[in-house]
Amino acid sequence: MEAALSPDPAWTRLLDVLAPHRDTGLVVAFSGGLDSAILLDAALEALGRDRVTAFTAVSPSLSQRELAEARSVAEELGATLETAETFELDDPGYVANAGNRCYFCKKELFSAIERLRVARGFPAIGYGYHVDDDADVRPGLKAALEAGVVRPLYAAGLGKADLRRLAKARGRSFADKPSQACLSSRLPMGMPVTRERLSKVEIVEGWLKDRGYLQLRGRLDKDDLVRLEVAPAELPRLAADLADDGFREALLAEARAAGVLRVTLDLVGYHRAGEA
Repeated sequence: MEAALSPDPAWTRLLDVLAPHRDTGLVVAFSGGLDSAILLDAALEALGRDRVTAFTAVSPSLSQRELAEARSVAEELGATLETAETFELDDPGYVANAGNRCYFCKKELFSAIERLRVARGFPAIGYGYHVDDDADVRPGLKAALEAGVVRPLYAAGLGKADLRRLAKARGRSFADKPSQACLSSRLPMGMPVTRERLSKVEIVEGWLKDRGYLQLRGRLDKDDLVRLEVAPAELPRLAADLADDGFREALLAEARAAGVLRVTLDLVGYHRAGEA
């Protein structure tokens, strides 16, 4: 007779952190990425489905692809998902993009979630911040703490490697999903955020993602110039694709239709703190 496998201690810690919300409920700030998906998965197990609601903010900084993936992951987990439009582009602090843009973004996000929280009668909002996030500058954390949200992944001492391991162990579709960030992160500091600029980035990235590129950033260095970053492992493939006349001309045609005249490749590649 085979011995039963012991639960992963990281998962047990996370369930323990969530346990105090079992009788009261939780709204989870949900982007559809690995971090918030694991938090939502654990909350559903620890609290029960009737005590958990996921919330996704719909704004020009969220690509339609990411919104569709968030809905798909919520369906996979069997979660109730609420969406609502947010209006960070109406905030001069956000538009200015002066280095603290994420503060204004998260302030708008948690204001929207607060309305849902009150409507649901749940006392708490869960945010997928984890220990590796401390390695980055995170202006949005200030807004989260001001809003009084809880950080169960952080409280359980979990980092990105833990989250990927747990997702794989649970057979989740998002286990290997690359880290994502809002489209506004593709604009250099000091370049005002506009719908037109966000659309340029979304169109160029979307074209490449349709061709199988996973870890991708299209940095809008100038209004007519996008600089591509891909994971180092994908650099040789993209370099080879760009050397192909047909591929290159098709990409440029898509970019030019969006108002981008030049596309360059960053040979350093993409890297984010906490990721292998």
